[in-house]
Amino acid sequence: MDITKITPLKQTKGFVKGHDIICKHGFVHLKKFSDNSPACVKPQTAQKLVERGWGKSMVQTTWFELNPIKCHAPWDEYWFKKSPTANTTIATTPSMIINYYFKNNGITLFETRESPTLHTVPPPCGQPAEETYYFLVSESDVDKMVKLGYKMLENQPPPHLIELD
Repeated sequence: MDITKITPLKQTKGFVKGHDIICKHGFVHLKKFSDNSPACVKPQTAQKLVERGWGKSMVQTTWFELNPIKCHAPWDEYWFKKSPTANTTIATTPSMIINYYFKNNGITLFETRESPTLHTVPPPCGQPAEETYYFLVSESDVDKMVKLGYKMLENQPPPHLIELD
């Protein structure tokens, strides 16, 4: 029997302790404050619900940062090599490309932020980009992030960042 096909509430009523709930791939375990019941939600939803005081994430998370090289961000290079829609006229956003890259590398993003740019002339390709990106990921994805070259933060990222959808 595939336990991920059983709802979190039924898992707790059957044979699983609340902190041992198993969610489907791409979903994370959250505990509702109102009645301590479990829920499985998408990572981005979990982050917003925690921020609003609705529940507590049962997943430990870590922040990473990257200051990419202009025109050579890892997600851009991955997109142009791997995406079937990269060379079409389909509209994409930077967050779509970033999410595609991390999803295909088996990493669940809870939140993505970037530093605001100074509205100056952007640096030429091959030079350090003026923006820095910040990624909140599950503790279980830390090794993958390190192998991909991302720097783990010991503290929260700086304030006044722009959240990418």
